[in-house]
Amino acid sequence: MQLSSLRPHVVTYSATMSACEKAGEWQSALLLLEAMRRVDIPPGVTAYSAGISACEKGTQWQRAVFLLTEVMPQAHVLPNVVAYNAGISACQTCNHWAYALQLLYDMRCAHGVQPDVISLNGCLGACALAVQWQQCLALLGSMSAQDIEPDVTSYNSTISACLKGGKWQPARYRFLQSLARNQPQVRENVLASGIIYTTQS
Repeated sequence: MQLSSLRPHVVTYSATMSACEKAGEWQSALLLLEAMRRVDIPPGVTAYSAGISACEKGTQWQRAVFLLTEVMPQAHVLPNVVAYNAGISACQTCNHWAYALQLLYDMRCAHGVQPDVISLNGCLGACALAVQWQQCLALLGSMSAQDIEPDVTSYNSTISACLKGGKWQPARYRFLQSLARNQPQVRENVLASGIIYTTQS
């Protein structure tokens, strides 16, 4: 067998990158990306997305954002919704809500990538952790305009942010709205707070 036939190719690297992602081995993932470039195997969006996700699992949000916003454009690789969602998730994990919102803006306005419910839920989760209840209400309200159906995570994050911010009326409204949209799981998470009875503002 010729040695050239044993040369790693993009599928091999992608599979290894995926393993690094699942294990949260962000250092190994970044080394693999660099190795691909050295042997003239340009990483594609799948490899970069795996690298970003590995950085997220390793709480390396700055490296994740750098890969997404600096390295990929320089390599002329257009991020897709998976890459952006991985970057938003990295910001959420490390409680950097403003960066998560910036990535959401960039994906829509700079690259024309349509967000999905995972994109919005990542931003909602980041804002909820930071008790940015106004941002949560705005994000939740924007979902219908984008033809994105809110799910139980969307409502839970928004209600949690409102409750932590002492905004009982918005929390109560979103709770009732979630029931109208047939999201009974939300009820189990917020019923104990009594928001369906309170009249506080």
